[in-house]
Amino acid sequence: MWDLPREWKAGDSWFSVSDGARFVPVKVPFTNNLSGVLVADLKAGKNLLTLTIDSPPRTPATLDVAAGNLRGKVFERDGRAMAYVYPAVPWEVGFELTVPAGKSVQYYAAPKGEKVDLPPGTHNLVIAKDQWSRIVGLSREELAANLSEVTPPISPPSGPTH
Repeated sequence: MWDLPREWKAGDSWFSVSDGARFVPVKVPFTNNLSGVLVADLKAGKNLLTLTIDSPPRTPATLDVAAGNLRGKVFERDGRAMAYVYPAVPWEVGFELTVPAGKSVQYYAAPKGEKVDLPPGTHNLVIAKDQWSRIVGLSREELAANLSEVTPPISPPSGPTH
């Protein structure tokens, strides 16, 4: 069971299952979503299982961002956000990334992964076919709000352009 719309809690007093079944709750890394494994001894024929979760409702979080043919996953560690972005199509994808005022953002373009500091403002970038790039310093919400695909891609002479 994946991304259940309830809060995860420590211990086992907040859920119950039918006789002959067991629920193993899992707190998903990065999203803190509730998932779990329901283990049951099923018999031939019809089986009725009941899982009751008594924790507050919670909308499952997502790591995903998308802009046109660009996709990404944003992970937060130690208070710092890091996104991996990649084309969802088998060709290069050009995109604009607007860095909000006051933000410190670093861009690592594949295949070399060289760090480029992006100051506040709009930057035209390209991710080559079958490659990915890393963007550090914007939350999932900030990245989703400041990312847009450019068609056709603006190919820089070498690396990202500012």
